[in-house]
Amino acid sequence: MGTQPVCSPDGGVCLQALQTSSNTIVMTLVSSTAGWAGFGVGAAMANAAIYVGWRDSAGIVTSNRLGSGHSLPAVGNQLQALAAEPRAQPPTAAGIAFSVELKRDLIVGSRSFLWARSSIKPATPSSPSSTFTQHSDFGVFSIDLNAKSAVALPKGFSYNTIVILHGALMFVAWNVAPLLGIAASRYLKDYFDGKELIVHGVVIGVFGVLGAIASFILILLYKPAPLLSISAHSILGLILLGLLLVEAGLGFVCHWHYNEYRPSHRWYNRTHAILGASIVVVASVNILLGLILFEQLGFTSTVYVPVIYAGIAALAAVAFILLEWRHTRAWRAKRRQFV
Repeated sequence: MGTQPVCSPDGGVCLQALQTSSNTIVMTLVSSTAGWAGFGVGAAMANAAIYVGWRDSAGIVTSNRLGSGHSLPAVGNQLQALAAEPRAQPPTAAGIAFSVELKRDLIVGSRSFLWARSSIKPATPSSPSSTFTQHSDFGVFSIDLNAKSAVALPKGFSYNTIVILHGALMFVAWNVAPLLGIAASRYLKDYFDGKELIVHGVVIGVFGVLGAIASFILILLYKPAPLLSISAHSILGLILLGLLLVEAGLGFVCHWHYNEYRPSHRWYNRTHAILGASIVVVASVNILLGLILFEQLGFTSTVYVPVIYAGIAALAAVAFILLEWRHTRAWRAKRRQFV
């Protein structure tokens, strides 16, 4: 049983799986690059088994490596490349083609496979232990070894693009929308002429609740298997999504029973305020976890993004503390006028 070849967006790297026995799978990589190309088992570089190939004057040289984040993968136990003819052919002429036989229990069912390439040849092409430059292009293939073909992405999209879109939607849903909605209903109500609660509900409901649901569905549809990865980011994300729906329900209750001249806050008003603020704080932590996870996928350009995000979140927290202090002072002064 084999899968259809899955290829990078430009067709320059293709990977295919072929089950040769009940216990073994042959993974075949074909690339049009003139430098090196490889694949790894899993969706993150750290501790991944990585198989790299390049061409020297005598033919194809293969190297087994162990991923270690952003460092050059260490040399592992060498696996003999198979002499099988490539079963995955990119549109352009193949510069590199090699196959590796793997134990099926290492890649049971649906799995993710890293791929990467560079147009620069290794320093010592004849040696499997040669150093080589960082990849110039990379991504993640999703291959279902129990199906006829891999998970299909929209034309022109890679899984990397899906992850970036997921993160952008979650940033708007968990940070931008709640902060704008809270500011509108609590600190800027004088500018909305009694419509502040409507503005609050529309901003958080559309951009917050619907944005978070859309982002979750995006990953649900296109994430390489396994679908539900056991990580702090994914578990916390699911919990936050459930709490967000509860918070939305409390918002409807508060709006339905709203009375400007109420003598005190009802329990649902207090719960709505406390839960909403808590969700924003915990969601910010989860976004930070997501950025760290995103970096582990190999996006070296994001190394400083978690630090920058944490700084922006801290500034936003200080700004809201000052706004709350100002709001409380004004409320107490107004209250003393009627005492």
